[in-house]
Amino acid sequence: MNECISKHSNCPRPSLTPLPTRVIDCEDPSKPHLFITQGILSPYAALSYVWGSDTSHITLTSNFDTYVDDIDPSIIPKTIRDAITVTHGLGMRYLWVDAFCIIQDSNEDKNRELIRMGQIYRDAYITIIASCASRGNAGILHDRPIPASYATHPRLPFYCKDGRLGTVSVSTDSPPSNEQMKEPVNHRAWCLQERLLSPRKLIYATDSLQYQCQTDTIAVNNSLNQQAVEKLNNLCFSLSDTEIPDKMVSWMDQDWGTLQMEWVLVVSDYTRRSLTQKTDKLPAFAGIAEQFARIWHTRSGQYFAGLWEKHLLRDLLWFREPWSFGWLDDQPRPRPKVYLAPSWSWASVAGHVRVQPPVDCPNNVCEILECKVTLMDERQPYGEVSSGWLKLSAI
Repeated sequence: MNECISKHSNCPRPSLTPLPTRVIDCEDPSKPHLFITQGILSPYAALSYVWGSDTSHITLTSNFDTYVDDIDPSIIPKTIRDAITVTHGLGMRYLWVDAFCIIQDSNEDKNRELIRMGQIYRDAYITIIASCASRGNAGILHDRPIPASYATHPRLPFYCKDGRLGTVSVSTDSPPSNEQMKEPVNHRAWCLQERLLSPRKLIYATDSLQYQCQTDTIAVNNSLNQQAVEKLNNLCFSLSDTEIPDKMVSWMDQDWGTLQMEWVLVVSDYTRRSLTQKTDKLPAFAGIAEQFARIWHTRSGQYFAGLWEKHLLRDLLWFREPWSFGWLDDQPRPRPKVYLAPSWSWASVAGHVRVQPPVDCPNNVCEILECKVTLMDERQPYGEVSSGWLKLSAI
């Protein structure tokens, strides 16, 4: 982590920013408690994980005052307890976890904190990703044996650059390309923006422990050196807010096609994931959309429930992808019972979606006359919408 911060030119430097509204104080891991920050400046860690079905521990108006004094460790799910241990072990005092740091039965508090979700992960000194944990009580601090598929491969001694003796497993087979998608966290929609927006990540995967930044993915200690999470493209997610204006102009011409293709890939990744609350379809993607808007600036125009004004004709050419996580999923799906987005937006349907890649089309036979969406909250231009309409002129 220190080497990344001091040497990686593609990685944004951490800066002291105001803490989120509330964090867990991990100074004494055996006696954690909620801390009301009042905007003080301090580094903090954030946790990205799968909740699971158990919600008995979440912060409510009824237990808020108790949690400020003390959170009984016995009620904290093991994944979160382990994250508290990791935060303390990294020499950090504060940890942000949504289940504890947002008052879950207060719509006012949830709406206020939802607006800040993207910024919370962008500003985190490091994000702990509980990649292997399918539920809150699964935990992340445990031995990671070499996978059974590697047991029959020849293993040779190998001296690491620090002088320690390790082993190399030799195989003619490449690791399965879809191995990363088996991780529980990669099936959850909210977890995508938490990973993409975080500048530095400590990933507790099933078979390995990894440090990932915008420059590299590194196996930590003696874990299996297999990339269970793909290296991200640096263009959109390696910039801090202060760096964007300086680099944007030079990028727009030489990398415009790549930037558009990144959008296509991110939408594809996002729509194959699941949501507990279907109405989170746009809110859980809002931080990603906001980051693209920063990068694209005036070349994207207004955001219309998952589509962009300046390339709206192309964005309308999305379609349901029949393959998801390696399985054929070509059965028709009913439209969601709750309103998610206008029918011309990919956010209006359930299931894996493909967006049309960038193409040159000089002779359009269709023209956008007018497009409008009504936001549920004007403070959230990339969030939930209540209605929308589109007017076209075509042959």
